[in-house]
Amino acid sequence: MLIDSTPLDIQMEIMQTNKSTYLRIRKDIIRFGLLVLCACLTMTLVGCGSDSDSAANSDTNQPQSSDGRIVIADQLVPDQNKPTRVSPTSTPINHPLVLTFTPAPVNLPAPATTPAPIQPYIPRLPTGSLPIVIQSVNSLEFRGLLDMTGTITIDEQSTNVASDSGDESMIAYRLPQAMRELPQGAFSGGLRIKDTSDIGATRRETWVFDDIGLVFADVVQALEEPVRLEIAGGVRLVQRQVNETETSDVFADIVTTDGNSETVVTLPLFSPMAVSAAPRDFQVFLELSEFRKSEPTIGDSISGYAVHIWIVGITR
Repeated sequence: MLIDSTPLDIQMEIMQTNKSTYLRIRKDIIRFGLLVLCACLTMTLVGCGSDSDSAANSDTNQPQSSDGRIVIADQLVPDQNKPTRVSPTSTPINHPLVLTFTPAPVNLPAPATTPAPIQPYIPRLPTGSLPIVIQSVNSLEFRGLLDMTGTITIDEQSTNVASDSGDESMIAYRLPQAMRELPQGAFSGGLRIKDTSDIGATRRETWVFDDIGLVFADVVQALEEPVRLEIAGGVRLVQRQVNETETSDVFADIVTTDGNSETVVTLPLFSPMAVSAAPRDFQVFLELSEFRKSEPTIGDSISGYAVHIWIVGITR
């Protein structure tokens, strides 16, 4: 067994010497590491400085304005990541099936169309024997009020009126079979047409006159009150009033006034009646005279008095 015979004070000095040597070596290692780190940072800064100098040198090569400012010119730098656009080219196809094929008409302008002209309206009598009047003015259906004078031409089924101003009216008529015919021929006279019917009333009237007086009239009216109709001077038609509880026929009278006296004659239905008047007598045919009670189940039904009368002048 070896026994360390070194004195204790010498041993302590040796331990201190070893410790100081260790600390010195550690400091050297740390100092070497710091030197390596500083060298790396220096190299990095030198590289950045060279890039800045290159950028500065490139800026100095840019054109400058008169006041010393740098003018940056636009440069088109192609984007390497963006695909290049290629313009399509048409390649002709010379296959026989394609060459003989006619392309479909696509997106072609619509052909211009000429509006159809308005066809002239010519009154024509329907088949059968129903008494009726159909009229037109200037080849058009007419509604409203019209008074015109001119040349009137009457035949067995029509009445034509040509006014002095160029207007023309055509009237197709069929009288009740029991009435006498209209005087046929051409003469100067006047025409009055009234058609102002609406949802609450019916007013359709056609009057033909010559230089003496009334030649022909067809009147259809449906009103809320009994009809009062002036036929000529001193001659009028008057409907009587009913209790209006249900639909029923209504008596209609011809009232003539001669001075201070008044004559009342009740008109029969469906039978012509002669009426004396000045300057011309009349034949009157009452086709309809009734009170119509409204029907609750019909939306547009309205209670009222209706009359349809035909008049033909008789030349003495």
